[in-house]
Amino acid sequence: MTVFDIIAEPMLAQGVDSRQQRMARVRELLELVGLPQQYMRRYPHAFSGGQRQRIGIARGVGAAGDGEPVPQDNNFTVTGAKSVGVDVSAAGLMDICLAENDRRLGGYDARLLRPTTMPRLVRFARRFMANPAAAA
Repeated sequence: MTVFDIIAEPMLAQGVDSRQQRMARVRELLELVGLPQQYMRRYPHAFSGGQRQRIGIARGVGAAGDGEPVPQDNNFTVTGAKSVGVDVSAAGLMDICLAENDRRLGGYDARLLRPTTMPRLVRFARRFMANPAAAA
């Protein structure tokens, strides 16, 4: 697949059948991410890592269509809780993040290098915050 094919693939899924429309949109997206239009006919292995990331960004931006926002995964974000209807306080979010961190890293050998500074700082800051369970 060429860069054009990679970036234009989501447009095909959205029903943009005209090759000229896809070509014009891919040109816009490449310009948006700072890549020359000539790169449309190249293959991904010809690019550096940073250029490949730009191609991925162009594909993601292009998947939105004509200015429509791309639906976001509201799995683990502060604003995602509002769309679900759950009120999450800062202290509650810290507790969730610490629990998720412990869950993800708990299965690894304790001798391995793991993030320690931020969890310690969060636990320290958490001491000075009101308990979200007591406030409810």
